[in-house]
Amino acid sequence: MRFSPAVLRALPYATPALLILLFDLARRREILAGFGLREGLSYGLTLLQGIVLWGSALMVGARRGVVGRVVTALAVLMGTFLLGGQRYFFQLYSTYLNRDAVFFGATFGDSVRRLLLTDLRGFLGAHGAPLAAALGLAAAARWLPQVSISQERAARWILGPSVLGALFLPCSFRGMQASTPDRLYLHALGGLVEAKLGRATSSEHTLPGARSPEFLPALVAAPSRPRNLVFLLTESVRADVVCAAYRADCAETPFSNEAARGRMPLRQLRANDSSTTISVAVTLTGVAPTATREEMHRAPTLWEYARAAGYDTAYWTSQDLRGIHSDMFVREVGARIQVQGHELDPGCDGDVGADDRLLARRVAREIRSLKEPFVAVVHLANTHFPYLVDEGRQPFQPSENTKDPAKNSHFFNYYRNAVHRQDEAVAATIQALRDAPGGERTVLVFTSDHGEAFREHHQLAHSLSVYDEEIHVPGWIDAPPGALTQQERASLERLADTPVWHLDLLPTFLDLLGLHDAPELRRFRARMPGASLLRALPAERVVPLTNCTAVWGCPFRNWGLMRGPWKLEARAWDPDWHCWNVLDDPKEQRELGAARCGDLAREALGLFGEKPGGK
Repeated sequence: MRFSPAVLRALPYATPALLILLFDLARRREILAGFGLREGLSYGLTLLQGIVLWGSALMVGARRGVVGRVVTALAVLMGTFLLGGQRYFFQLYSTYLNRDAVFFGATFGDSVRRLLLTDLRGFLGAHGAPLAAALGLAAAARWLPQVSISQERAARWILGPSVLGALFLPCSFRGMQASTPDRLYLHALGGLVEAKLGRATSSEHTLPGARSPEFLPALVAAPSRPRNLVFLLTESVRADVVCAAYRADCAETPFSNEAARGRMPLRQLRANDSSTTISVAVTLTGVAPTATREEMHRAPTLWEYARAAGYDTAYWTSQDLRGIHSDMFVREVGARIQVQGHELDPGCDGDVGADDRLLARRVAREIRSLKEPFVAVVHLANTHFPYLVDEGRQPFQPSENTKDPAKNSHFFNYYRNAVHRQDEAVAATIQALRDAPGGERTVLVFTSDHGEAFREHHQLAHSLSVYDEEIHVPGWIDAPPGALTQQERASLERLADTPVWHLDLLPTFLDLLGLHDAPELRRFRARMPGASLLRALPAERVVPLTNCTAVWGCPFRNWGLMRGPWKLEARAWDPDWHCWNVLDDPKEQRELGAARCGDLAREALGLFGEKPGGK
């Protein structure tokens, strides 16, 4: 086949789009190789759009004059911004920024700004290579074959519509993201423009609204022993940085290790998600993360069950719930004492919250005002990124607050130092509870809302998957002698290394309060997939895992099921389900194939309605 001279002169102008293709191949070679016909056609179309857009910009920029210089400058800035941004995002989350992620981030503008300021060096560094490539292309443009005047005029007419098309025309941005990275970024920016104009909203991101819980009649509590209950809930703490059971050499959490020596560990406790708002809903209402929005908003909380049975109630938290949009979910729970992070410190950080030490002091001051029997929730915050540490005392070294992949172990140590610092507040809270009237009758239940990823599966932070680094959480129960029956204690001790879930906590709380078998709660209990840990657990339970719910959306879909140690999971860009045995393979490094998880794939398809790698 022979090409005309005009076509041959135009071919080098496809270089920017081909460089973007190489950029993508360096990051997603396996995913691109797994594309089927539909995904391949979709990707090829966006690549063609990139050839037209960047080629037109290069042609116009190659011409001398003011227009050429302006177009060149804008193209350099745009290319640097798009590819630099995608490079940085992929380093953090192992996927590209898309429209859903931009909508999600816009909801948390302050958090995004803090993230970028905290890692400004890493963010700017990710733009270095794209800037150099863009400047190199701009400089090389003068040596490219000169296109004809008619071609250059056509490029001028095509450039504007090409940019608008990249911003507003549909593309494959979910699932396996069958689009080029520059197209994904521009499409996301177009979505923001449409949202500002009131023409678009994200169908994937929702926030909790005001609750309207169902009426609870007066309840008669019949606990096996007179007792109080305190639920200690921390933030973003994974199981492997906490001593769940007493250890003489505990370095990670030495203060709570001493304060609760007799605690009973739940070493295989897992959250059903890795997002704070979802975990708060799951642990305090007992409903599954897959429940409808109406079911989540109408489900009573622990405080409401307790109040209906005549218990005194409290909720102390250092979280700035306004920042994570959870304040509406807990605003009307009816706890007699209710304190949030911005009340402890009006200037508190929206992500880290108020200092957990202030929270511990507030609990110590007010716990004595609770009348027995009582139920209280103490909700900590400082182990959320960017993590609060004592600069002068960081036992885990080398420690550095950086997202540089080459210093991942330094970043993990920085996080561990934050957990170590928070543990002092946990221990102080435990001691205050034990010293208060009724402390010898108070059962403490400790866990975290979710874990935190440090690139174990190529991504950081949480909310992006249901891998164990994000959902395997610490758990223990501390009950003074006589607070539990011999049978209850034996049941908990048997579960030390048995997989259990956050869904089991509310049924356990109700059992501790003597409400588990209340006939008035039969219909409420029927909606709770969990089981009381004080009793023999049902066999063959299947529990859902997801960060995409009716009260909290997700920037990237991820979901799965567990039955005992068998976990089936996937993220949106995975071509198929993964199967793991978390007891045999706690780091989830040996993928077994979906068939090894039996019928979980069929059940997951029925529950979630889709397979991985969707649109």
